[in-house]
Amino acid sequence: PNVQVRAMLLATSDGSFRLELAHAEPLLPAVNPSEAQPGTAHLAFTDIDVRQVYTRMTALGYSAVSEPVAPTSGPIAGGWLVYLLDPDGNRVELIQPPDWRPSKDT
Repeated sequence: PNVQVRAMLLATSDGSFRLELAHAEPLLPAVNPSEAQPGTAHLAFTDIDVRQVYTRMTALGYSAVSEPVAPTSGPIAGGWLVYLLDPDGNRVELIQPPDWRPSKDT
């Protein structure tokens, strides 16, 4: 509540790399990065097979906030996403857009 977020998306012209920068106002005190609070920074990877990477990473011993979920609204509706936890408890978001298709190199 009462938090405004400004965001900017930077991308290469071919769309192969995107970086989202977000700023929350008012500035918030430091937060535990393993909790989903406004102002929490996290790393996100997109255009991957979320369920396959989730299965591999959890088999290697990494934790996750939940199993992969299929959002029913928003820009990822019809796709998949999950938050894994790195060894320090930081969230790493994996995003599979609804129109994602594996590359021929995969």
